[in-house]
Amino acid sequence: MNKTIETNKNLLLSVIFALLFALSGIIIGILVQSEMILFDGLYSLISFSLSLLSIFALRFKTRASVKSYPFGVNNVDSLVIITKFTVILMVVIASMSTSLMTMVQGGNHPNFGIGIAYALISTVICALVTYLLQRSYKKTSDPLMKAEASQWLFDSVTSLSVFISFVLAQLMLRQNMYVHLVPYIDPMLVIILGFYLSKTPVKQIAIQIKILLEKAPNEKVMKQLNAIVKQVEKKYGFQESFVRASQGNQSLVLEIDFVVSKTSCDLTVLQQDMIREHIAKSIRKLPYEPWVTISFTTDRKWAI
Repeated sequence: MNKTIETNKNLLLSVIFALLFALSGIIIGILVQSEMILFDGLYSLISFSLSLLSIFALRFKTRASVKSYPFGVNNVDSLVIITKFTVILMVVIASMSTSLMTMVQGGNHPNFGIGIAYALISTVICALVTYLLQRSYKKTSDPLMKAEASQWLFDSVTSLSVFISFVLAQLMLRQNMYVHLVPYIDPMLVIILGFYLSKTPVKQIAIQIKILLEKAPNEKVMKQLNAIVKQVEKKYGFQESFVRASQGNQSLVLEIDFVVSKTSCDLTVLQQDMIREHIAKSIRKLPYEPWVTISFTTDRKWAI
């Protein structure tokens, strides 16, 4: 419950700051005619909406009844994360397209002075929020918090890039150097950052789709699981064992079937539970919340 309170508190913090940045970014972006600052504001507006979605998802997870959802609601994390990064990817692509058109039309001439002040303040605050969210993720291991921290990391990189580029543009104007390139700095920055920012959404969407499709854990985890089960198989002289596993954001669904010889199938229920307890203790070292089902059969067809 403490982890839930921690996550909820930091999600609310993210929502408040995202709304403030969205409003300031959009207003200042329009006033100084900067596509990059406007893009930053729109991104923050999307972040605000998606942070609200994370809060609703967290409350749904804590209030969902076991009767209605007997196998849990962990997949809601994947649905929220896919929605988040899909929307972010669409915003990035749309902004890149607009900036490309601006470059074709000869670029733009934003007020770099105001833009520099905005970008500096934005960079400091975004970096601070990112740090707080990443620290919270280390405490809770909540995938929603990880996605939230990624959003703010994007904002931090974006704001820092705006600051550096606008300072460079201001120096070029003052020194009268490469002045013909200055109108292209703002839209070009959107395009460059767009390519950078699009990598993480694509990667995260692919990961979450695999989780929804109940993909097996990575090879290292499967080796650990198989080693634990093989040890039990050898100790009790079972004929065969089968291990099936699927990995969620925080969960691990594990099904283990032991094929017992018909001539030595005198395992009592107590002995079976001792085997279950041994396996359960062995897998607690893994960084997941396990859901374990262990079965014993003399007929191989029930195990495969």
